Amino acid sequence: MIKYTVMSVAAVSFYSCHSSIDDHSRAKEINIPQYFKQEIQKLEKLNPQVSKTVNNNDQKENRIVENINWEKELAQFTTIDLNKNNFDSMTKDSVNKVVTYSLSNKNKDTLIVKVIYGEDEIQALDIKKRVNYILFSNDERLYYESGKKYLLQKSQHILGLGERKYYIEGNIQ
Repeated sequence: MIKYTVMSVAAVSFYSCHSSIDDHSRAKEINIPQYFKQEIQKLEKLNPQVSKTVNNNDQKENRIVENINWEKELAQFTTIDLNKNNFDSMTKDSVNKVVTYSLSNKNKDTLIVKVIYGEDEIQALDIKKRVNYILFSNDERLYYESGKKYLLQKSQHILGLGERKYYIEGNIQ
């Protein structure tokens, strides 16, 4: 009996570290749009300057930017929603203070979201997204470190036209 109980506890512990998430339990996952709504409100209140670098197909520009429309600046982050059923499968891994969500669908589109926790709150989000279509594919990386830094990196490959890349990095001061 004790042996059975110990094995059951071990199996449950292992399963909780790496598990597949069904549609019903997705509603309990992190609400990324809500998180960014709160971050946008904080940044609007603080109204910080940003040292911003924009690189579009090897044309690079650096400048200090003030009075930023944070809702527009972080709009791509708010479109990532783990609680919507856009993917066929989702797995969740948790190691130390990093929770990783991996999603995929039959078109081989993928979304990987890493939530990095500090003491009791989210410290950073690292999001990688790949979308495949017949004529083109998109690779995106979105990174946000709470109140400090954000990064938007995109590479688009269009059949017959080649590759287009852009990169935006903002250091919040």
